[in-house]
Amino acid sequence: LDRILQIYKERFADAADLDVILTRNIDIAKLRPLLCTYLASLPSTHHPEKVGDTRVRIRPVKETRIFVKEQATPSVTTTILVSADIPYTADNDLRLDALCQMLRMRYTESVREEKGGTYGVNVSGSLQRYPEEKAIINISFRTDPEKYKGVIPIIYEELQNMAEKGPEEADLDKVKEFEVKTYGQVKIINDYWQEVMYNKLFNGIDIDKNYTDRVRALTVDDIRQLAQQIVGQNHSIEVTMSSKAIDAAQ
Repeated sequence: LDRILQIYKERFADAADLDVILTRNIDIAKLRPLLCTYLASLPSTHHPEKVGDTRVRIRPVKETRIFVKEQATPSVTTTILVSADIPYTADNDLRLDALCQMLRMRYTESVREEKGGTYGVNVSGSLQRYPEEKAIINISFRTDPEKYKGVIPIIYEELQNMAEKGPEEADLDKVKEFEVKTYGQVKIINDYWQEVMYNKLFNGIDIDKNYTDRVRALTVDDIRQLAQQIVGQNHSIEVTMSSKAIDAAQ
């Protein structure tokens, strides 16, 4: 607890390089006295800080770790982290989001509906700038121990297909329609603009600029090329917990 308080004091000992984001319907005349009282009066030692590096990174390897843990209901829980060095840009952020959406669509069809292997496969993606520019795709699912061997190859095959052929045009159109519709809903929400401003200040990119135009301009080849960059670096860490001994996929 003492160390936590010390870190807090260190972070707020110098407000010279702090940026404050306020998003709401603001009456600047009423807000200004509060800013002068509570923000302008913060200490300033003029010693700007840089983003730190904890050196905690996803290792650039390809490996599978399987461990057994007894469970009341026999099951296999798998998480796969696919990572790659990708430039941090607004377009790459958009393309990664679209790629993950289309992977979810493919897994729903191939793993859930055709194979009956799981209720669903979760896919999420993130593009980070610090401590290094990197794209991360998180794929996770739960299945029966007897079905693991049939499901796991499909996970990697669908990702490989995205890299070789790209998505179906119809699937991309669905994603683009969804993105444009969602944008119309979120652009009136404070949290969205909070995220936009944060990215401008911290990461140096404007994720809102020409958003709908950039969505409509997305092509199958855009997604294929991004998937190719990610898959081509061949970095994936699979961690699987099973209620019984199973073999790693070949």
